Parts: sequence; structure tokens; C-alpha cells
Amino acid sequence: MIQQEAMNSAWQRFWQLLLEAPLPPPQSPVAPIVVPLDDEFDFLAEPAPPPLPKRAPDSAVPDPQRLAQLAVLEPVEPELVAALTQQFHTLRDDPRLDRVDAAGALWLCRLLAQGPAASLPEHGPLLRLLQRAARSPDPTLVALAADAIGHLDARAAQLDLVARLHANPQSLGHDGVDRVLACLKLVADGRCVREMEALLVERGAELSDVHAWQARHIVQVIRRSGRK
Repeated sequence: MIQQEAMNSAWQRFWQLLLEAPLPPPQSPVAPIVVPLDDEFDFLAEPAPPPLPKRAPDSAVPDPQRLAQLAVLEPVEPELVAALTQQFHTLRDDPRLDRVDAAGALWLCRLLAQGPAASLPEHGPLLRLLQRAARSPDPTLVALAADAIGHLDARAAQLDLVARLHANPQSLGHDGVDRVLACLKLVADGRCVREMEALLVERGAELSDVHAWQARHIVQVIRRSGRK
């Protein structure tokens, strides 16, 4: 059994390392993706999520030096997962998450996918971190974000995952696309149908036959069930 003292020590060290990253440069505020849902379930009336920028900021890609710095946490990963189970409800509303860089987000997504399953509210610092991670150019971070989003039933991040898949499916690799689609199978609803259909029309040839079938199946299930 993991001792409470060991969990607390590991958690404090984790936060210390997370917050050692330099503060990101100020950016223009980005409007959140909000898709109204109506009784008619009118997919075609839904706005598509904004496209990814042509060149993502450096802060969206895990820095190798930061990853090496955070690698010292690997021996205490079990303690961090156990601490996360206790701290989750505090963590999800912690404003310091807005300061976490891509390398820290990668580690946090890795832990979240192993922590307690929960239904994450459709707002708040943890959701914003997952949305940023889902749109990262880095395929490993996107895959880990997909794992965490599915595990936490973070449905408000679905459009960010679809937008990332739409932007460049080949860059995710076969495993990355697998994990994104597996997540969408769990969390997707009517909000993402229009963009999923656009993905199939515009980038379907870049998907494997299996992945294209899975994407179509997600849309068909939502349409048949009227899932909102």
C-alpha cells in the first residue's frame, strides 16, 4: 500500500516541476468552441470549430529539455496516480493549470488516463488544458490527451480532437488516429457531426479503410440515436 507521506511528497514535487516552466508569452484570447444544440438536431446549422493555426506556437509542443526534467518523476508515477485520485476534485479547478506547458500537459494527461474515471464539467482549467493538448502538433501529446478525455468523459473537448484530426490525420500516425477515434466513440455527440462529415469528405483518403469506417460509424451512431 502506498503511504500517504510518499504520495504527498511526490505530488508536491510534481507541482514544483510543472510550474518551473517559463510563463508562456501573452496571446490573443481565443473564443471557446460553443455549439448550440436545438430540438431539431440540425447538424448542418452547427458552426465548424475554428481551424488550427498554420504554425502552432512553440509552447504547444513539448520541449525535450522539459521532458527530460520531468522524467525524474517516472519512479514515483504510482504515487502520483494515487495522489491524483485524492486530489482530482481540487485539481480540476486549479487555476495554475493555465500555466502548465506542453511537457507538463503530456505528463498530466498520462496520469489522468490512469486516475479516477469521472465526468469532467464543460468548463474550467483542467478542461482548457485538455483542449490545448488535443490541438497540439505533437502526436504523443494528442494521443495522451485523447486517452484522458475519454477516461474523464470530457465531452467539451471533442471538437478540439476532431479539429486536430481534420488538420493533419497522417501526422498522428496509425496509433494516434486509433486513440483519437476510440475517444470520440466514447464522447462524441451531435456537436461534432458536421466536422466529422467534413473530415471524411476532405481528408478521408488520408485515413486507412478501417479508420474511415470507424469515423463514419461514429457519425451514423450519433444520427441514429439522436445523441446530443
